[in-house]
Amino acid sequence: MKRKFIFLLILSAIIINSNSYSENATADSDEVVIDLNDNTMTSERGVVVTNGNMKGLFYKLQRDPVTGEITFTNNALMNISQPTGNIKIETEGGKVSQKDEKGEFYNSFAYINVAKMTGAEAPNDKIYFGSPYIKYENEKIYAKDAWVTTDFNIVNFQKEPQKAGYHIFSSDVIVEPDKQITLKKSDLFIGEKDVMPFTFPWFRANIRSGSTVPLFITIQSDDDYGAATSMGFLYGNRRDKFRGGFAPKFADKMGILVGRWENWYRFDNAGETRLNIDDWLVYAKDKSEPKNTNELPDYEKRHKRYKVELTHDYDGENGNFHFISQNSTRSMVGTLEDLMDKYENNNVYSSLGLKRFKFDKNIGFYNLDANLFNLGETKDLSFTGKMNLVSDKKAYGLIVYDKIDDISYGSTIDHDLYTNLSLTKDNDKFRLNARYDYLYDMDPGSTASDLMSRNERIGTDFLLKENGLSVSYDKRRGDDYRNFSFWEEDINTSARKRNVLGIDFSYTPTTVAKYEFNNFENIKASLGNYKVGNYTFTPSVSYNFLDRKLDTAKDTYRATVLGSNRLAEFNRFENIVYNNNLERRADLNLSNDNETYRVGFGKTTSEIWSREGLFDGTYRKYENKSKFYEIQLGRQNLPLGSIGTFGIDGTFRQDKFDGSSDTTNLVNLKLSNDLYLYKTENLDVTNKFKAEIQKYSFSGNKNNEEGRLITKSDYIKFDNSLVFDGKSTVTTYDIGYKNSKNPYGVKNKNGEQFTTGLGIKFDEGVSFGGSHGPYRQSERREIYKKYVGQLLDAGKAYIAFDTPEELEAKRNEIKNFQYDAHTRLQMRNSLTLSKAEVDQLIADGTQHTVRFKIEPGVEVHVNDMIRGEVIVKSDILDDKVLYKSADELPTYHLANIVDDHLMEITHVIRGEEWLPSAPLHVLLYQAFGWTDTMPKFAHLPLLLKPEGKGKLSKRDGDRLGFPVFPLEWHDPKTGEVSSGYRESGYFPEAVVNFLALLGWNPGTEQELFTLEELVKAFDISKCSLHGAKFDYQKGIWFNHEYILKKSDEEIATLFAPIVANNGVDEPMERIQQVVHLMKDRVNFVKELWDLCAFFFIAPASYDEKTVKKRWKEYSAQQMTELSDVLSGITDFTVEGQEPVVMRWVEEKGYKLGDVMNAFRLTLVGKGMGPGMFDISAFLGKEETLRRMQRAVEVLK
Repeated sequence: MKRKFIFLLILSAIIINSNSYSENATADSDEVVIDLNDNTMTSERGVVVTNGNMKGLFYKLQRDPVTGEITFTNNALMNISQPTGNIKIETEGGKVSQKDEKGEFYNSFAYINVAKMTGAEAPNDKIYFGSPYIKYENEKIYAKDAWVTTDFNIVNFQKEPQKAGYHIFSSDVIVEPDKQITLKKSDLFIGEKDVMPFTFPWFRANIRSGSTVPLFITIQSDDDYGAATSMGFLYGNRRDKFRGGFAPKFADKMGILVGRWENWYRFDNAGETRLNIDDWLVYAKDKSEPKNTNELPDYEKRHKRYKVELTHDYDGENGNFHFISQNSTRSMVGTLEDLMDKYENNNVYSSLGLKRFKFDKNIGFYNLDANLFNLGETKDLSFTGKMNLVSDKKAYGLIVYDKIDDISYGSTIDHDLYTNLSLTKDNDKFRLNARYDYLYDMDPGSTASDLMSRNERIGTDFLLKENGLSVSYDKRRGDDYRNFSFWEEDINTSARKRNVLGIDFSYTPTTVAKYEFNNFENIKASLGNYKVGNYTFTPSVSYNFLDRKLDTAKDTYRATVLGSNRLAEFNRFENIVYNNNLERRADLNLSNDNETYRVGFGKTTSEIWSREGLFDGTYRKYENKSKFYEIQLGRQNLPLGSIGTFGIDGTFRQDKFDGSSDTTNLVNLKLSNDLYLYKTENLDVTNKFKAEIQKYSFSGNKNNEEGRLITKSDYIKFDNSLVFDGKSTVTTYDIGYKNSKNPYGVKNKNGEQFTTGLGIKFDEGVSFGGSHGPYRQSERREIYKKYVGQLLDAGKAYIAFDTPEELEAKRNEIKNFQYDAHTRLQMRNSLTLSKAEVDQLIADGTQHTVRFKIEPGVEVHVNDMIRGEVIVKSDILDDKVLYKSADELPTYHLANIVDDHLMEITHVIRGEEWLPSAPLHVLLYQAFGWTDTMPKFAHLPLLLKPEGKGKLSKRDGDRLGFPVFPLEWHDPKTGEVSSGYRESGYFPEAVVNFLALLGWNPGTEQELFTLEELVKAFDISKCSLHGAKFDYQKGIWFNHEYILKKSDEEIATLFAPIVANNGVDEPMERIQQVVHLMKDRVNFVKELWDLCAFFFIAPASYDEKTVKKRWKEYSAQQMTELSDVLSGITDFTVEGQEPVVMRWVEEKGYKLGDVMNAFRLTLVGKGMGPGMFDISAFLGKEETLRRMQRAVEVLK
């Protein structure tokens, strides 16, 4: 008797699996019909049954309750999951076993995905086959009388293989995943036609991932090998720890080789090691010595040959480790062999003065990328390492020389050999770190990132955590490179560096050596931290050695033009050529959070070479030895009543020089002031001011003053921040100034700096002066008049008296009217009026303009740094107005030409909307005779709307809710307010980063840049010719990334006022803890409060959706029990709570998800937040229990 039931997923699974052999089999269906008499189940939409890695969709199935075997009919779909690629089978019927993962399938179409094994890409990543009988057992597929193809079109003709481009029909097909596919008694069909004259008895193909062992006969022809044949076999299966393969090779010109030998071993918890050997020549056919040098290359290639590759790969719970070592004869490195052949055949060795390189010599390549942690028995060891090395630098140098030859400025070709290793042991008692860095740049200066060419550095740090005893050691030997200054970037700049081959590179460098060597050695020991009342006493000693020499190599191009004097040196503006300095000192430090008292004393020895004021290639040498003492006194957070706080820090140092009465004194004074300007419930305004003054003085023999102070600096520095602290946003306005000079009176180049909130430095301008003032146009009237007069006197311009009404009448009269050579003689101007009439009109005060006189028929060439050469016919240009008598001021066209020339502007960068004006500006430079000093032009593409077409506008920001202006803008006419980046909570670094990458790309994957990195990386030729979409979401992403980069302390400082404005008084330490847990979840600091309020304020209500979903009928009882558990815990840290609670959950047999979700609801009020034990540890036991009790009372 049949009974029809509608079962949900779980009920179906229970009935199917009663008395089953597998506890993992599950079933899923919308509606099934179950016959309890014969254990059959049918479903129109199918029943999904899962057993281990086998999953099937069945429409009718019957299960044998004794054997656990499932028989199915009415078609089915099977999926067998494999790490190497899934197997899918569409079958009319069959049976599968629950006892073990095996099955039989009748009249089936199937495929196996081999992308992971062979690297093939869709749609050519599958092997298709069909058979009346397929068996799956022991992870292998056996198919009888089957056809096989890789033609993906077969999916449309699953039972008609003749419609594929080709197929192979075989009596037996055996597929072993991650190993091989074997075909027996096979015929090849092209379409419907059997193209094989006989049945092929056997064929095997390799489908093991990473393996290249040929399993069927391969035949190749090569100049070195001759005719070669190879065939091998694989050993080990997918689950075996040890796997491999072996294939000998027979070559008629070379002999007998191990063509491929693979040995792979997989460790339980340490990854996999692979040893691969290729073309190891074990028996050379021709052993006779060569009779002449022409036969040497062939002999070297054919009597010795091999490549051995050892790799180890690990990715696991302790991090990752990837190492590869490849050792071979030079003849087995393809690019090197080709290059050596070229050098042999074209007599390059002799032209370069090199001895020939032998093909049978060994060369090794070694690469490492590792990041391991939680190592050792105590899980306190970590290791990081990167390596890229080669055993034969000279042979590798051939490749480098070939690639680097004649590269241009801004190249990305680089060949660095390097090692970076670091080992750290960090536990509760101490921290010990040792590190080693090595660099050998094969092509120094070739890219913008080449800031060293040689470097070897070793260091170690030790810290005893109990008392603060620490020792550090850092030693470096190497050089330093720098980016070119703007004036040095020239296509003719050249650098000749002797390379490892002993010959010169010849290329245009992107960076150039600054220091020929810049060596240092620093040792510091802190003798511990000792409590003295409210202070901490810390004695320390240190040894600091510096040995630095400026690189004064000649620029070969400049030396040709300027001769061999200092003007041809790359670093001709640097004056300290050599500096050798040693300082040994001891310090006694007494401090607390607000006070610092320090005494230091020691000895210094220095040798300095300077060329200040000299241009003859000689140096002044200064030698100094001195004893010194230092005193530092500091006090912070001194109260100024209710209006703010004040801080002061002063340092005095005196050096007494040996063998003389010379003395230098240093006074450094730092002042800080926080002034509370305005305080209300919703807004605090604070001014933060910092000043620093440093001054050296000298007494003794005046002839020694320069030598004693040659490396010193006097300066004055101011920084001011005006902070508007609103309830949800904090806005800061920054400004800074610095002026420095040498103590003996010579002002430093670039000594003055002026900064804004974005950290961009200005050299001169309205607010801070300079040598090219005045800077306001209204103060430059007489300057403009002078140059207007020059144009008039030269006949390059004329005076026009046309009124607006007369101009409008002419526009109505002449279609597309333009004031130019064709119409100017029809107008009222100094070209059509007599001199007397012109003078009278001016005397009568008649308003007039001065127009530029453009001659027709001239080709104007504009060289744009982005767009190349632009040629414009002057006929299309009108006679632009340059000056207006009404306000006695010039138009932009004249003002920008005159100002740029007088202010020595070298580059004009502006939007592409100014490109039509560029020809006019070129003609103006020519009219003034300033073509030699005309700046370079670059016209940047426009910023486009984020959506749709057209350029970005203020309305786009208002519509989509993002800032367009850097600062908030209040329209004085309409009162309309447009948001600004500063007020919206963006960090200056994020705004700079975001804007820099609009329409410009450095050509690398790097996205986050400091301002200094942007300056170094910027190349205007990499600006796009096309407009850039203003992707404001990317700006938000940048801000998020800089939140992550900033320290918890810095973010907490910004978040603390928001916390206070919400009526919460919490110490900075606790706010910092919250920031640490939550900052990765926000894009702006102002967003933290909505996510973090529950840390400070207990929930007043509970989210309805979360309650409905997470609060069960038994949750109140569980939370009451959990309260009792928590109340008994004395160590309420995360580590103290978690194991106790987890053990209780396990003992009770509760579902962990139910407990934790209800626990979160009681403490947070919502289904959000970090880990529960992080929350409860922050709240503390008392507050946690109080919140839990209230929730139980409200929700029970």
